Order: sequence, then C-alpha cells, then structure tokens
Amino acid sequence: MHFTYINGAFLPENAALIPIQDRGFRFGDGAFETIPLLTGRPYQFGWHMARLARGLEALHIPFDTATIQAPAKELVAKNKTQSGFLRI
Repeated sequence: MHFTYINGAFLPENAALIPIQDRGFRFGDGAFETIPLLTGRPYQFGWHMARLARGLEALHIPFDTATIQAPAKELVAKNKTQSGFLRI
C-alpha cells in the first residue's frame, strides 16, 4: 500500500480526495514541486522549498514551506521509497 499526505493526515493513496473548497480546485491555481529521491532522500530539498515559496508568493498564496519537511520525510519512510519522486 502507498500513502499520501493531504491536509495534515497520512492516507492510503486510494482514499485521498481533494475537498471541493480546495483553492486549486476552486480557482485553478497552485504551485508544486517535483523532487527526485536518491537513496531515500529528497534531492536538494531546501532549494526546492525556496523555489516553491517564490511561486506561492507570486500567486499570493500564504503558506509556510518550513512545515513540509517533517511530513515529507515521514511520507518517504512510510512508503519505503529509495528512488522516485516526491510531489509537493
């Protein structure tokens, strides 16, 4: 089984639903990062978070990217992923 992290909760990927009030759903905007995983670690995580923060700022979407690091690491561990991609 694979897991995802949505709105502060780890869920099985088949149970992950986006609420109708989600900003991306409502307005069709958003920002994301795709981060390569090398030996179970997100590659240049800090650089990707800085780029995500700039994109969110340009869209005027308030979000503290510092809150992502711990759940991202836990998600990689829960999925036992050594290589692939982390999509934030």
